[in-house]
Amino acid sequence: VALGQKLSALVSERWFRVPMRLQYERVYRPFLLLHVNRYAGKAMETESDAARDAPGQGGSLLIKGIRAIWRQSAPIVANVLQGAVQRIVMQEDVQAAVSFAEGEIRRLLLGKVELSELVMTG
Repeated sequence: VALGQKLSALVSERWFRVPMRLQYERVYRPFLLLHVNRYAGKAMETESDAARDAPGQGGSLLIKGIRAIWRQSAPIVANVLQGAVQRIVMQEDVQAAVSFAEGEIRRLLLGKVELSELVMTG
């Protein structure tokens, strides 16, 4: 975070003219790049986020451009994808993501899913 802030100030000072300046926003760690403009990551915007950079601590989950998270898919799809990504990115636990997805698939196969979770509304 501190390095990003220093770099944005240095680049602004050296290559940009007033009133333009490069502004630091956030660092992603870990970062999942699925495709251009489709990604997910643990966003760390402040020094306190970076100081707590351990699985399950600090930062916030940020998901951009992944259509299954939007309203264009059934709620169960969005919930499973968001739950799996949350476990991979925030907890850094791929096995927990796999177990979560398997549990949701099992729930679907056993008929324990509410009909409303299967209906696409968008």
